[in-house]
Amino acid sequence: MNLKQFKLTNNDEIVAEILEIVEEGDLVLRNALKIFHAEDFDNGVRYYSFKPWMSFQDNVSEVTVLNVGHIIGETSPSAALLLHYTEAMNQIKKMEKKKEFNIDEIVTEVANLNNDEMREYLKMKLEKMDNEDMWDDSEEETDNVIQFTPPGTKLH
Repeated sequence: MNLKQFKLTNNDEIVAEILEIVEEGDLVLRNALKIFHAEDFDNGVRYYSFKPWMSFQDNVSEVTVLNVGHIIGETSPSAALLLHYTEAMNQIKKMEKKKEFNIDEIVTEVANLNNDEMREYLKMKLEKMDNEDMWDDSEEETDNVIQFTPPGTKLH
């Protein structure tokens, strides 16, 4: 994976995987995240966060093209930045797997419900999401090996 950190002419700073360099001088990127940083000078602390570089991009794995004329600096990300970037990507992928509430769907489904029915509907939706979260978490923590030791059996 060819990850690079870019400083752009509009002062944005992004980290992305370079997939291809096009003849016209454009870079084809994937998983492009914009770095946000703030400093608490009183406590001597810096805060960093990531968000998808392109607004309203539902899937950061979609390819994006960056014109090299907008790059003023390029470097390989530091080990610390790579650690934070990887964690941010894992969180984004986890969120993409979750089934978030679809507002249009909810508005349509609750249009004719009274308060009690709406409370029950939302409770059902939340329980469904919690159950999916439990399934996802357990799936991540296990591997594909099934341990087989029948009760009362000794292996020699």
